[in-house]
Amino acid sequence: MTIGTYEYDEDIAKSVAHIMETGDFSYGVYSSALEREISWMSSKKWGVLSNSGTSSLHVALLAAKEFYCWPDDSEIIVPAVTFVATYNAVLHAGLKPVLADVNMKTWDCDFDSIIGKVRGETVGIIAANLFGKPARLQMVRHVCNEYNLFMLEDSAEAIGAMHNGHMVGSVGDVGVYSFYMAHILTSGVGGVAVTNSGELSDLMRSYVNHGLSMENIPREFSPGYLGRNFVFDRIGHSYRITELEAAIALGNLRRLYSIVTRRQEVARKMIHGLAEVSEEIMVASIQSNETSSWQMFPVVLRNRKKHDLMEHLRESGIECRDMVPLTNQPCYEGMFDPNDYPAANFINSHGLYWGCHQNMTDDQIEYVTATVKEFFK
Repeated sequence: MTIGTYEYDEDIAKSVAHIMETGDFSYGVYSSALEREISWMSSKKWGVLSNSGTSSLHVALLAAKEFYCWPDDSEIIVPAVTFVATYNAVLHAGLKPVLADVNMKTWDCDFDSIIGKVRGETVGIIAANLFGKPARLQMVRHVCNEYNLFMLEDSAEAIGAMHNGHMVGSVGDVGVYSFYMAHILTSGVGGVAVTNSGELSDLMRSYVNHGLSMENIPREFSPGYLGRNFVFDRIGHSYRITELEAAIALGNLRRLYSIVTRRQEVARKMIHGLAEVSEEIMVASIQSNETSSWQMFPVVLRNRKKHDLMEHLRESGIECRDMVPLTNQPCYEGMFDPNDYPAANFINSHGLYWGCHQNMTDDQIEYVTATVKEFFK
């Protein structure tokens, strides 16, 4: 059983066939519609597509750095449990990531750790909505308001999750989603950044398109605008998506509710099936004002390290993975002291996840939970 899945129906096939027939591969009606619908769903005015969630994080930080005139090596607080893309995007933007340890019940940034990291050089905080679960977004928003900091919401793994009645991505100054193959809404690759700031939107679209002059980039779709005038105001990147990915993502976006509803049902059955080993396994705490879209089913073992269980699952044909370790990555050696993040280190050695997607059958759910219980017996 795999970690992820995808959806492909007749409507998507027709859209893809239309693009192939017309040859209109570059930014067009599908891309524009996808930006518009996702920004509306996330209570934002503007959406900017890119070729990945990582690229969207990168251009969001580049745009904020230029707009707010941050000097190089200004500090961005990042949770010590997140995918490496979150940390890397800060480095690629010429900024300095500063890790904050996480809360052991919610697995997102710990309040005391965040407050302890804020200082004169701090310009922003990234809240990472991991595994489909919202972070404690109002807490991060409060800190950002208190210290006049930029808030970037990394929702690459959580589109469709809700916080205080709004989709995640709505709380930050910029929110980012991903369409990667293993994610909830997939087109193979792709990402989008959403914001209420027209200025940040313009800058992000410029950075996605090689740094194209913003005078040549309308906020509303205009056919062929990218080829009208090759004038570049900044050093940007080739982060564009094609109409093919946009059409696939758009088709899946319109069934997002049913996708997330089934994932939530799968998770409930999984939690019920594992109730008798709850003293061995900890599932993330979901607050009363939020819902998870369950990109995967993450757990932390309370009393032992994860490796034997992972081996048992794999031998039983169940795909499982480490729970996004960051503080023990070789590429970050010397950037921080891993011993400063005890909660993250515990999760590194005790945390794993397996699939929790809409195409899992009830028999497969029962097989997974039975296999886990068999291990603890």
